[in-house]
Amino acid sequence: MECLLKNTKKGKKTKMINKHYKTKLPDELEKYYSYEVDCGHSIWAIPQCLLNEAEDCMDEYMLPVPVKYILEKGYKIHKNHIICDVIYDEIVGLKIKSEYFEM
Repeated sequence: MECLLKNTKKGKKTKMINKHYKTKLPDELEKYYSYEVDCGHSIWAIPQCLLNEAEDCMDEYMLPVPVKYILEKGYKIHKNHIICDVIYDEIVGLKIKSEYFEM
């Protein structure tokens, strides 16, 4: 399997493996999908709480959010980016229940 590195908020990196999700994703989510070694099936999205801060450099605020969370809780598209309502803590990162992670 191919393993890539992708930038995350504030220059952190995460390992990404070339995999596919178990079901077909909506077309607008497909290009933001990746399988992350540390968090499983993910959609690169911007937390709603960071949107104002991210307006000038949106790619830098994209974080891997579990696909299951995005599909269940919903999302919107803003300036060609996926936005979701998820809790983000500057120290811990995303605060998502473990039941949403699919490894």
